[in-house]
Parts: sequence; structure tokens; C-alpha cells
Amino acid sequence: MRAAIGRSPYYIDFAIGPVFRFTFPFSVFMNRTQPKFILTKDGTLRLGMVKRHLELLKANESCIGGGYYEFDALSHRLLLSGASSEYGEPSWDKVDCIKVSAYYQGMEIIYTPWDNWKEEFPVSERLEVIYM
Repeated sequence: MRAAIGRSPYYIDFAIGPVFRFTFPFSVFMNRTQPKFILTKDGTLRLGMVKRHLELLKANESCIGGGYYEFDALSHRLLLSGASSEYGEPSWDKVDCIKVSAYYQGMEIIYTPWDNWKEEFPVSERLEVIYM
């Protein structure tokens, strides 16, 4: 699949091979919420369906990274991945413990960077987890 800007800067053309071609308004892609997370300086791990990571940050908080999340219901894991476009990859080495909602109690938390040269980081094994 290939995405390219079409004739108008307000539309995006998707081409799948020489036969299938779809044109979508650019606003379709800009207005979508995604499952994102941030890690604050005090160790709070906050998740939500937002357009930008900035929306997860509360007043007078500073963020030390973020990314995307998904749930693996079969193995009871919270999978974190990637990097925030606003804050970059989470800096796990800057916190001693993480604070998460009690809703995620018992889940294994794993962070996988998008960079293939870096290893995944088992958050719940290496850091103390405090459930709020």
C-alpha cells in the first residue's frame, strides 16, 4: 500500500497495486483518536484515547516520554510501544517506580521500542509498580 498526496493538498490517495485506488479527505486521518500513553516525571503512567499525547498531560506536570498501547487479553499483558511525536521515547531510567490505575493490577507491562536495535523493556519486572 502506498500513500501519496493527491491533486489537492486536502485529499490523500491510497493505491494498492495498479487497480485499486482510494481517495480520502485529509481530515479523516487528522481527527482520529489513538490509544496513547505518557510517562510523567513523578512516574505516573497515563493511558487514553487521544489525538495528541499532550491531551493526557495535566496542569503542572512534566512528561518524560510516551508512545502507544494495546492490551493482550490472552496473556494478560499491557503492551507499550513506540515514541511520542511530542515527547519522544519514555525515559524509564529516570523513575524508580511507576504509578498505574488499579484497573491494570496483575497485568504484565512491557515496553517495545520501534527501533529494532533496542531490546524490549519489561517495565513491571524492572520497576516497582504502585496501583492507585
